[in-house]
Amino acid sequence: QSISFRRRASPPPFASPFAVHLLAVVRFVVFSQS
Repeated sequence: QSISFRRRASPPPFASPFAVHLLAVVRFVVFSQS
């Protein structure tokens, strides 16, 4: 249970600035093409 607790306490990979920036770029491309 301690391992799962540590995983929950740690920030998810999607919270990283790089992932957020990449997601924003993908959304921009999709909206620009539509």
